[in-house]
Amino acid sequence: MAFLDWDEKFELGVKHLDDHHKILFSLLNDLFENFGESSADALLISVVDQLVDYAKYHFAAEEKWMDFSDYAERLQHRSEHEGFAVIVSEFQHDFQQGKKCLSMEVLSFLKNWLSDHILKSDLNYVINSGDFKYLIGRQPILDRSKEIVAYELLFRSTGSIVANVTDPSQATASVIINTLTGFGLSDILGKHKGFINLELELLMDDAVNILPKEQVVIELLETLEVTPELIARCRFLKNNGFSLALDDHEYSPMYRELYEFIDIVKVDLMQSDRARIEESVKEFRAFPMKLLAEKVETQEEFQFCLELGFDLFQGYLFAKPAIMAKKRMNESGVTLLGLLKLLNEDAELSELESAFKGEPGLTYKLLLLVNTVGVGTRNKIGTIGQAIAVLGRNQIKRWVQLALFASDDQSGSENPLVDMAAVRACFMENMAICHQAGTFSPEKAFMTGILSSLTDVYDISIDEVVRQLSLADDVHEALTERQGGLGKLLYAAELLDEMKFSHLGEQLEQLSISLDDACMCQKRAYSWRKGMS
Repeated sequence: MAFLDWDEKFELGVKHLDDHHKILFSLLNDLFENFGESSADALLISVVDQLVDYAKYHFAAEEKWMDFSDYAERLQHRSEHEGFAVIVSEFQHDFQQGKKCLSMEVLSFLKNWLSDHILKSDLNYVINSGDFKYLIGRQPILDRSKEIVAYELLFRSTGSIVANVTDPSQATASVIINTLTGFGLSDILGKHKGFINLELELLMDDAVNILPKEQVVIELLETLEVTPELIARCRFLKNNGFSLALDDHEYSPMYRELYEFIDIVKVDLMQSDRARIEESVKEFRAFPMKLLAEKVETQEEFQFCLELGFDLFQGYLFAKPAIMAKKRMNESGVTLLGLLKLLNEDAELSELESAFKGEPGLTYKLLLLVNTVGVGTRNKIGTIGQAIAVLGRNQIKRWVQLALFASDDQSGSENPLVDMAAVRACFMENMAICHQAGTFSPEKAFMTGILSSLTDVYDISIDEVVRQLSLADDVHEALTERQGGLGKLLYAAELLDEMKFSHLGEQLEQLSISLDDACMCQKRAYSWRKGMS
């Protein structure tokens, strides 16, 4: 179990900074793993030396980047580095001489300083050293039925630079509020709630009231110190309608006052062993809260949490559905593939009618779709042919593509697989429209996005999908090899799904698509997905 886990909240979206920080995390974890050894132990001394030396190297490199970008607050930032370097150098000397021992107090100081420095000072540097644009990462949060009930929102830059924010908490507020304002929270979340991490300064600031309390869950970071002021502030926010969650949390008596009114506790499966999790769950059950298991990576872990009584779930298992158990394509799925083939071939209306007539369930859903888009009340639908004519082939094609992802035991609209596929497809479609050369077909881009996710759901190869659908060569090349223009668009969409924002920036440059356009494409994709729910 790592002493300090690297996760999304520490990512600044600037590759060289993130890479340095990951190494510092790794060295600190190595130090923790060797904790308890004799102070004279050569291995422990070596790890201390590596950590101190690399921290100094990182500081020097970061300060050069600040000088190069003419960062206005580089002197203050450098003074933080110098203060830390003095403290750890003195400890290093005393430790080597046997005058001091490694203790949890020292380890906690290193952990808290590094976390705080990245989340505040380094974030402020990234935002203020240039004109950063932000994309939003959404990780679904599911209930016990595996249906989406919320998202955790992550705000990330792809790497360019400029803003006039001088205070770290204002920087965080600017990122959150401006991004949400630009996207429209209802478009990002639909009818669901959004979990947002807030640092102490913003939590204590009145600016938090700008956030719509009915749609936001405020996550209290695990690094926050429990003080009377923090408890009073959280109680005030709760009484004023906000929902509150404790992030990456293990049971501790010092949080008892918060437990009385906290709505959700997030338990990190990677931080604790199962015995400790079981003990914490027993303690939590004395309070009126929901339990959320995060970093759920396997079906076995999901089952373990179900049996313990967890209410909500988040993690790799749901965000990366390729590792979920695949299912055989049933008769309905085969029919949908056949129907999609007919639509691709511009088949006659009579052929489409015959395909629907063979599946009463699909016919019923087709008629529901007519009413969903608001035409049923204006046009009395008497035949399947009329329903097809009213909707149009393109609308039906999209519906068929999405219907491939719905299962018998899960609501299509809240299925994380449908959600991921729909957003990816619409994002690719809009990216094709935005492409300056105009060489990509938006319709092909949409289909490529949808079909790229099909093998994550069904026990079917992409070659079999391509064979059954008689796809165009450029779609085939994109799906099987990630080559060609559509392949590059698909790779960009996959990077966005995986929240690899720094790599996405490089891919956008290759596509000659601006970050502003990518942000707009993502906004349109979320908005379109909301309308399909």
